[in-house]
Amino acid sequence: MHINLTKNTPVAYRPYKLSHQEKLIVRDIVRDLLEKGIIRESNSEYASPIILVKKKDGSDRMCVDYRALNKLTSRERYPLPLIDDHIDRLGHFKFFSSLDMATGFHQIPIDETSIHKTAFVTPEGHYEYLRMPYGLTNSPIVYQRIINKTLRSHIEAGYVLVYVDDVLIMSNTVEKERKKERK
Repeated sequence: MHINLTKNTPVAYRPYKLSHQEKLIVRDIVRDLLEKGIIRESNSEYASPIILVKKKDGSDRMCVDYRALNKLTSRERYPLPLIDDHIDRLGHFKFFSSLDMATGFHQIPIDETSIHKTAFVTPEGHYEYLRMPYGLTNSPIVYQRIINKTLRSHIEAGYVLVYVDDVLIMSNTVEKERKKERK
């Protein structure tokens, strides 16, 4: 993924205030991302702040507040599917398997010339993404383009629907559903 900016003005903020408990949670999340090679320590002139948000299951997700960077980012042009079109296709099938590519964005590398722009700051450090983060304005579009290309033959065959990181496999029999899942 490449991040093309309309102005080369670095976005730099201080970290948002976090409670002691939130700092511990962020420390664990950052440690995990470092160990997985998704981020690295940074000395970039860019520094977007982070916040913690609750997931549906009650656990915490660290989100980088890229709003200021997104305002300077050139938008990529690629169509996201229309939900109504997907809904229209559902009535033709009886069985469905849903796949949520939970870490799908983190499978996409950041272009070497853009890594420094993804930098974020926590109360305990400064880091940058090596893999595509959530929150960048073009992340969903880049992911949609890649997943569509990857699953093109299945999408064109009419039994797979994709909306960003959610994939739906459809069939009229359980046996066919299992075969499609294995592909």
